[in-house]
Amino acid sequence: DNQVKLRGFRVELDEIRHAIEAHDWVRNAAVIVTNDARTGHQNLVSFVELNPKEAALMDQGSHGAHHQSKQSRLQVRAQLANLGCREEHETSGKPVVDLPGATATAPQRRLAFARKTYRFYDGGPVRQADILRLLSGLTGRLRSETAVAARGPGELGLAELGEILRHFGPHLSDERVLPKYAYASPGALNATQMYLEANQVAGLRPGYYYFHPVRHQLILIGRRAASATPTLRVHFIGKRRAIEPVYRNNIREVLEIETGHMLGLFERVLPGYGLGITPGRYAPATKDRLECAGEDYYLGSFAIVPADAAETGEPVDLYVQAHPDRVADLLCGQYRYRDGALEWLAPDLVAKQHVIAINQQVYARSSFGVTVVSRAARPWLHYISLGRTLQLLQHNELNLGFMSSGYSSKTGNDLPAAR
Repeated sequence: DNQVKLRGFRVELDEIRHAIEAHDWVRNAAVIVTNDARTGHQNLVSFVELNPKEAALMDQGSHGAHHQSKQSRLQVRAQLANLGCREEHETSGKPVVDLPGATATAPQRRLAFARKTYRFYDGGPVRQADILRLLSGLTGRLRSETAVAARGPGELGLAELGEILRHFGPHLSDERVLPKYAYASPGALNATQMYLEANQVAGLRPGYYYFHPVRHQLILIGRRAASATPTLRVHFIGKRRAIEPVYRNNIREVLEIETGHMLGLFERVLPGYGLGITPGRYAPATKDRLECAGEDYYLGSFAIVPADAAETGEPVDLYVQAHPDRVADLLCGQYRYRDGALEWLAPDLVAKQHVIAINQQVYARSSFGVTVVSRAARPWLHYISLGRTLQLLQHNELNLGFMSSGYSSKTGNDLPAAR
């Protein structure tokens, strides 16, 4: 029949279906009753079609099993397995440098756990002055209270190099299932690998080294010709096998964004050593020296330089969205940040349904949002500059938390928030 006995009440299946379809995320639903031979009882089963206009997914229309069910724990298993690292057979037999400083110091842990991606906001009302103070640190060179006199990378000792690189390793906590990193990683997969090209630096043999963030080691992948000029470059490679089980679309984009987060962390840490970081030339052939899989992505190269020689960040445009009655002295709407002030643009808002479904409750609790538009002159830096800005936003000192809500795509898979 078309009825089911549910907790002593007879309910029309159509009523249940209509109740399910009343959810914002659901386009259509079907409900049936099945007999369970194992228990001898009936089961109420519903089939649900999501509405992509209300429940945006990262890979809408081409998603994998991890989007359909969490029973496999696919993403969590990938996060805990350190799939972004080079595998054992890829490092076996290669010279290894055990870096000093494997155990994180208290300041290193504080910096990592200060990166804020709150899902709940309990800090009271936000004012325009808070937003202006936040954004003032994102344009131009990052200022550091711990900056010291500029010096070259050749003056860097191995212990100092170990201290710098420890910021890119995991921090464990009894309060977390996953390790905490000082930089944000899409899907918490840490699929962006870091390689150092060193010459006349920290007593290292000239060559290309893979930095293993979990073991806190440098592994010599290949030699390079020695020269008299001290050189320290950072090459970023995206490991496709580590991210593909979770992401189907926009893989390169999210890897470039992660590279930007790592770049922003370098900018936070290096001034304390008299150093800075600046974009090098985009040289995909570098990957051939690093013994990476052919399918992996070369993402860019950066040079460690004296602090006073580091380039300022690539230009970005910043916009602020004030939510209704959430920012004490700002009307609801969209603003452009320019010359240290917020200029009113329009009452239009990126709405809740434009945000990735899992973060819609975060949107509902938030006071304001920030949109970043890259104006980098070099196309390979477009998404990297976005990630850098996001890292600096998250590493603010105002106890403001930020969570990514969507981004554009190189391949036509723009997320709704970006559109």
